[in-house]
Amino acid sequence: LQSSSKQHADEYDLLVIGGGSAGLTAAKFARTFGKSVAIIEKERLGGDCTWTGCIPSKTLIASSKIAHMANNILVQSQSQSQSQSSSTKVKEFQSQMGVTIHQTKKDSSASVSSSV
Repeated sequence: LQSSSKQHADEYDLLVIGGGSAGLTAAKFARTFGKSVAIIEKERLGGDCTWTGCIPSKTLIASSKIAHMANNILVQSQSQSQSQSSSTKVKEFQSQMGVTIHQTKKDSSASVSSSV
């Protein structure tokens, strides 16, 4: 370490190398005890889990399940008789997927929120 780098290093109680989930947790934990913390991260804070691993994968999987179920409902509604109303099919989809469809009457747009 150069003298100026060492001088800055002495200003912190804890130096965390890596701003992934473990590094961020360690830094937050140290702060609960009033410690000063510096995090060294060469890329984006959050690490692989946040940007390329766990979270994007879970989002993609949940979105795929919703799209698959919506497609199945569409195929079933086209192949079945019209004895069952569309609103009943939508309610079945919502309960199967744990989603809520909010529709605004003003412009007939819809948004979907998921608990998946």
